[in-house]
Amino acid sequence: MLAKSQNNYRSNPPETHHYFEKAPFPSQDIILYHCGEHERSLNRNEACPQEHFLIHIVYQGEGRFLPNTSVDSEPVLIKAGDIFLIPPGTKAIYQGDSSNPWSYCWLGIQGQMAEAALELAGFNSQQQTLHYPMTIIHSIIEAIQSLILSSEEHSVNPLEKLSQVYRILGLMCQATKQVQENPTGTRSKSYLDQAHAFISNHYHRKISLDDISGEIGITRKHLSSLFREKYGQSLKNYLTTFRMRRACELLRQQPPIPVDTVASQVGYEDVHGFSKMFRKYMTVSPSQYREKSKCIESICSGILK
Repeated sequence: MLAKSQNNYRSNPPETHHYFEKAPFPSQDIILYHCGEHERSLNRNEACPQEHFLIHIVYQGEGRFLPNTSVDSEPVLIKAGDIFLIPPGTKAIYQGDSSNPWSYCWLGIQGQMAEAALELAGFNSQQQTLHYPMTIIHSIIEAIQSLILSSEEHSVNPLEKLSQVYRILGLMCQATKQVQENPTGTRSKSYLDQAHAFISNHYHRKISLDDISGEIGITRKHLSSLFREKYGQSLKNYLTTFRMRRACELLRQQPPIPVDTVASQVGYEDVHGFSKMFRKYMTVSPSQYREKSKCIESICSGILK
């Protein structure tokens, strides 16, 4: 259930918040009303009925979405890769998960062609949530972040902003078309995207392969076969490699992070088990890797002076 609160998405600012609202471009086909970004938000947002379409693109974490408070229904689970729409005149509630808060961008549009464009993207009165491949999601996020940055540049031509909005809608339509034309292939890619998102969000915990496949809704054997086909390695090896790469990043940080802390931050409760696995993948111990990294950085800094 969604936690009770009286805050709405404007009065309860998240940890990171970008927001702008500009006068619309004279064209009435598609009007950019506002856009922004929430990072790792736990807020309970109550979107009151508005005149525009409000689109949310989730790129990390998860949360719950109640599409219409006037209808007796349960909140929908929303995860990375999902997009949800709040149509005009609708009161909706949504909130980030307490243990895995979501990060998302939003886009508010209106205009004579707004509804038709969103229908082409796959939305309708019965379909207010969609799942897209993470490659598409990242492209959409980049376009919205570009809009946010350009809001501070008053010299930017309004047509440039409008072109980004059309690009976002075009990407959404492209993703929907891919699903319609190749549902099996797109579904497999979606499973891989969901698995990657789950690993990215939970690698620091003691997750199992069954946890990953269970979250996606397919068998462990099926998911592992998809990973072998796509990446040439098992799901288990992919998860371990992901953790080792993250461990390398942490070991290179300054000031130095204790090895046992690095181990816990990449999902290992036992530092000895972590060190053994690290040596298997990197051929050196975590401490040796750190020292080698220092030497390389010292040499590079000396060359660049």
